Amino acid sequence: MGKNKNKKTSQDLYSDPYFEKKEKQDVVRSKVFISLIVVCFLSLIFGGWYIGRQFKIPFEVASEETEETDTNLQIVETSQLAKLEGLRDKDTDHDGLNDYDELYYHKTSPYLADSDSDRISDKIEIDEGTNPNCPQGGICNKTSDDSGLDNTNDLFSDLVPSQTAQEDIDLNNLSADQLRQILIDSGTPEESINQLDDETLLQAYNEILAEGDLSGNVNAATNQTAVDVSDQEAITYESLVNLTPDEIRQLLIQYGVPADSLESIDDETLQQIYLQSLTDNLQTVSETGLE
Repeated sequence: MGKNKNKKTSQDLYSDPYFEKKEKQDVVRSKVFISLIVVCFLSLIFGGWYIGRQFKIPFEVASEETEETDTNLQIVETSQLAKLEGLRDKDTDHDGLNDYDELYYHKTSPYLADSDSDRISDKIEIDEGTNPNCPQGGICNKTSDDSGLDNTNDLFSDLVPSQTAQEDIDLNNLSADQLRQILIDSGTPEESINQLDDETLLQAYNEILAEGDLSGNVNAATNQTAVDVSDQEAITYESLVNLTPDEIRQLLIQYGVPADSLESIDDETLQQIYLQSLTDNLQTVSETGLE
């Protein structure tokens, strides 16, 4: 009997400050996942057709009708390339890896020093030859890039909903299984989703519904947006790129991202996150051939 005195009961574990803090972190992470999914729904539903057409312009034979559009697009692309090049001089999460290498080489998050949340920084894992996107001891779905390193998508990249996710879905009555499938289809690593129990996942989602006032189904919800998209022809690549920080904040707040969380992010970092997400979404739209 004496041997059991030092053992913690499950009730003691859940009352431990560490577990309480981790549970709150899981809820915040879930809210970020779901908020980005909703924003991606809007991007594809409102802009998919026109963005896809705009994205093909540089590869088409120039004509008098498209000459002005081509010129504008080249200006935007030049600006984008300059911003991407600037990522080589930034280390947002201070983990010793520049943002460009994290995004395009290691496929880790430039905003999290420990992308897989295993308490070992991305830099240390890369130096040791382990996968910075797979928790230590975990079994992950791995892919190999040209460098021979095994990579998985980080938690905040390529959150693009599948075709199934664009159908009519009742946002008020999603089950935990449906929510998990949407997140997985949108590129979130399955092992990360499986770390969250059903209660935590649904709690975060329901809070987003309450804060963002989302209702009805996906197609119905898209009648509301912080950006004027009543005329589809008005949506251009340039107009999306040129959203101001205030407009980006307004859009995120409307769809469930807590305002107090956004206040801790400066304008430059916010625009960098938005532009990277837009670039990833445009690449996906082009690859799927939306017309």
